[in-house]
Amino acid sequence: GGGRGRDRERRRDREGDDRGRDRRQDCDRRRDRDERPDDRRGGGGASFGAGRPKMDFGGQRDLGDNRSPSRDGDPPNDWIIDLLIDREKARIDRDFGQADKLRDELRSKGVEIYDRERRWEARDGRRGARPNHDDQKRGARR
Repeated sequence: GGGRGRDRERRRDREGDDRGRDRRQDCDRRRDRDERPDDRRGGGGASFGAGRPKMDFGGQRDLGDNRSPSRDGDPPNDWIIDLLIDREKARIDRDFGQADKLRDELRSKGVEIYDRERRWEARDGRRGARPNHDDQKRGARR
């Protein structure tokens, strides 16, 4: 009778639980791997930036002057934001040549863009969130 059917059903449920657990563990492993810093970017170790002083673009040690974008510098924050918005518009329009030119112009002025983290960072330590293509431009001239 009915006992065999229930045993088969319980076994199937247990196997399904195992498959679900394995899938969750695989996702956790992938997430951990993706969150781990890339050695080429100066990370390393178990935690981000552990044991190694952060280097800025000129090879100088970063002494912890983490300036927010509320402080202005050279180039001005408005100019950085405007170029980042123009770059995002070019990317949305799939005009990657223009997007690369804007990225190179920002880089030449000491502004690095981290697309994966959706942020930017200036040589002097200023940093901020990368704007979206439809954000309001600030109208800075340079």
